[in-house]
Amino acid sequence: MTKLSTESVAATIGLVYEAAYDPDLWPGVLRAIGEFFGSSRSCICCFEARPGATRVKDSVGSSPDPELETFAFQATTESTLIVGMDKWPAGQVYRRRDILNEDHFRNCDF
Repeated sequence: MTKLSTESVAATIGLVYEAAYDPDLWPGVLRAIGEFFGSSRSCICCFEARPGATRVKDSVGSSPDPELETFAFQATTESTLIVGMDKWPAGQVYRRRDILNEDHFRNCDF
């Protein structure tokens, strides 16, 4: 796990911006994000948030996982964190505690 600092966070965010311009970089960036957080895997998902259609539209992960779509579909249709996300206005920053209280967050599967 990377030591948390302004520089390490900025460097990790910089990798995401680079991958936004060059999609071939995503696998390496996701591995770097996983290392940053000390996880064995990482992924990034694009959610389709039209009313009634909240689900994973596309995803890419640090290692191929055939069950990701199955898990993601279940998680996005049942998770109190994701369900209702279509009601949040785009272009605003949200704090997790404004969306979901601590008990629900700690006890959700997602």
